[in-house]
Amino acid sequence: MADQSMNLDLLKLIRDGYESGQFDLNLPKFMVSKGLEKHRLTETGLSFLFSGTPMQIQETCQVLKPVPGKNHMESLSLENHLEDFPMVMFSRITLSMKNAASFLGIRSPIPYAWKVTEEKWIKNGMNFAIGGTGVFKTLVDQPNMTAQINFFQQLIQKKVYTSSSSIALVSLAGNDYATYFAKNGSMEGTKAFTKSVIDQLVLNLKRIHGVGVQKVAVTGIVPFGCLPSITSSISYKQCKETVNNIAKFHNQLLQQSLQRLNNETGASSVFILLDLYHAFSSALKLKQDHPENSTFENGLKPCCLGSCGSVDETGAKKYVVCENPKQSFFWDEHHPSDQGWHAVYLALKHSLHSLL
Repeated sequence: MADQSMNLDLLKLIRDGYESGQFDLNLPKFMVSKGLEKHRLTETGLSFLFSGTPMQIQETCQVLKPVPGKNHMESLSLENHLEDFPMVMFSRITLSMKNAASFLGIRSPIPYAWKVTEEKWIKNGMNFAIGGTGVFKTLVDQPNMTAQINFFQQLIQKKVYTSSSSIALVSLAGNDYATYFAKNGSMEGTKAFTKSVIDQLVLNLKRIHGVGVQKVAVTGIVPFGCLPSITSSISYKQCKETVNNIAKFHNQLLQQSLQRLNNETGASSVFILLDLYHAFSSALKLKQDHPENSTFENGLKPCCLGSCGSVDETGAKKYVVCENPKQSFFWDEHHPSDQGWHAVYLALKHSLHSLL
């Protein structure tokens, strides 16, 4: 029964996310218009790479403004930042990138898709991640991590970047698992599938290091069982450990693999794990996965309930937003709030010293 319940939870998360067009086990995939074509903004895959040369640029804040009669994926535009606006949300890699880059004294790299229109910012680094992708082919028809590394390698060959002065942040958010369960993968086969995911990820990491990148940071997977999309069925009372076990096993294999890679290179800090599972748990102050111990007043309950950022034909909101978003760790069913990500960053900050 536990396995059956777990499958239903994961399938609900997969169905809800992909039907809305923004699925990613942790993060939204926003589309913004830059006057040319619509680009997905980040998050899983080869997250980003930036050169060691700091370059000051003016950052913009992506705010998604709904248009009456259209859902949020049909009506996106770049607008001025409005605090607590229902669709003000960044993907995990965007926030990880912003925080890590800030820690290292540089600005966030630009998306790979903007490399032609934003040439003046290329020296600051580049973000190759594409929302919804993974190490394998997923339900999102976009270049997977292998292809993203190909893009990076092409830039290295063109001497756009000096690989030895670059740092790579690699994020695998969980879309491979989403695809596995969406295609009727069994719970019995999950561990074998996890091993195949890690094996492919290791090959990708070796490629990145092989072109000369001296520091490669890799994110672990967050506690899926704490996401509101999973805990809503039990009124956000506690995390579901059966779902979290997938993330725990993945992270265990990842940590072991990174240790082996470091041993092979003869260095202890070439491949660095950013433990998002522990950071999430620490930020939520979870003890045995009970949210009543959290410093966030709303615990596991998201601030925004409903179709966040969407309005109906009359302009009426199809969502409800809490009075104080800063008291919520989660913004919606799948994504932490800005305050939540800040807490995660603080929990991860000590790990970032390894990048120096």
